[in-house]
Amino acid sequence: MSLVVSEKTLELNVGENIINRIRQLGGVFQRTFIYGFNMRYEGRIGLDCAINLPTNRMFLLAFQFKRFNPQRSRMNIWTFEINNNEARDQHLKLLVTSYFLGFDRVYYAFPLINSQNIHSISPDFLNNTCFVRVADFPAYTFNFTTHMVFLNTNCNITRIMSTNSGNTNSFKFSDILKLLMKEEFKVALEKLNRKVITKEELKRFLKEKGIDENIIREFLARNWRFKIKFGLFI
Repeated sequence: MSLVVSEKTLELNVGENIINRIRQLGGVFQRTFIYGFNMRYEGRIGLDCAINLPTNRMFLLAFQFKRFNPQRSRMNIWTFEINNNEARDQHLKLLVTSYFLGFDRVYYAFPLINSQNIHSISPDFLNNTCFVRVADFPAYTFNFTTHMVFLNTNCNITRIMSTNSGNTNSFKFSDILKLLMKEEFKVALEKLNRKVITKEELKRFLKEKGIDENIIREFLARNWRFKIKFGLFI
């Protein structure tokens, strides 16, 4: 029997946990809802889904879900692939999305869930899910290569590996909930305006991030009309 659980199964069940936890915060958070992106927009900005507030039509949080790779996982180490879309540019697109929405709003979700443990951990899927801010990944990962992310059962990233090897921080969802309650987070959400990124803005941001200039040049050539509309995508 395959150990793999479909990415859609993970997205639906972890997403339900996320929205329920946020609604428990009360106030305006009680009206949050999940917005799922169609394939066109997922290909354009890299996201699977977002948490929306109907009062201002802005994204509160946004996620790209990944399922584990059983062939590369060992013992208590869970292995995931990122930047594994056909064009190998999803990771860069997620970084640009983070630039618009705010670096504390865009995360990878890495569920430590397979066909063997899904029955025993249900319905608390969040307790077995690790989150990593896209903006926290090392600069060398923002290229056109697939990267392997290795996590242990405590949600600690042990390695990020491709041609280079590095590390970064990971979060449990309780850490993200604490961010939502901060006043500066709420104020930033209220002040978020619709905008379109320009080629020069994007180039300057990517360069300041430490991304290789050849990668920047090729990415801009592919995406020179890159733009993001905030709120609901129709």
